[in-house]
Amino acid sequence: DMVLAGAVSPDGKWIVSGNADWTLKLWDAETGRELRSLEGHTDAVWALAVSPDGKWIVSGGLDKTLKVWNAETGALADSIRVDGGPRGVAWHGSSIWVGCANTTICRYEHQP
Repeated sequence: DMVLAGAVSPDGKWIVSGNADWTLKLWDAETGRELRSLEGHTDAVWALAVSPDGKWIVSGGLDKTLKVWNAETGALADSIRVDGGPRGVAWHGSSIWVGCANTTICRYEHQP
């Protein structure tokens, strides 16, 4: 399916893609083999970022949600409704910064 976003783990060992089929897929960066597929969004996944420690993935979807995933297990840890819909995400420390379609930038604190 069509890839709409991508991010690389801090150690460069895996890549995550955000896809038009509403999934995230984790890939082995060396072999290109799919490691797992994450499901939980109800529309296309438009934005991705990996936490600085590589333990978490944040995804932003056209379903107007941010989802935080455990990178090791693939478990969904949190889902946050975002007004305007997330179009870009970035991690800084424990903060998730979100650029939204309604021209705002928001910050959310991630508490593992």
